[in-house]
Amino acid sequence: MRDLCCAVGEILLDHWDPIGVAGEAAARDEYESYVPVVAGLVAAGASVDVLAARLLRIEQVDMGLRGDAARAQVVAAKLYRLAAR
Repeated sequence: MRDLCCAVGEILLDHWDPIGVAGEAAARDEYESYVPVVAGLVAAGASVDVLAARLLRIEQVDMGLRGDAARAQVVAAKLYRLAAR
């Protein structure tokens, strides 16, 4: 599970990054609080649509942003592929 969490954290920072902090060295842990929930969904075999909905909910509800549904779908597909590893 630790490897999965690390992979999820990297994807969230490098590909999702709704607040645009990926280039900041001090921000490497910016999305760590979301990793357990997202990794749990991946481990449970959640679909791309479920993963995308969760990412979008985090953006809109937790972060108060407009959200980017297209980005959430792309990132969800990357996350979904982690389950196949």
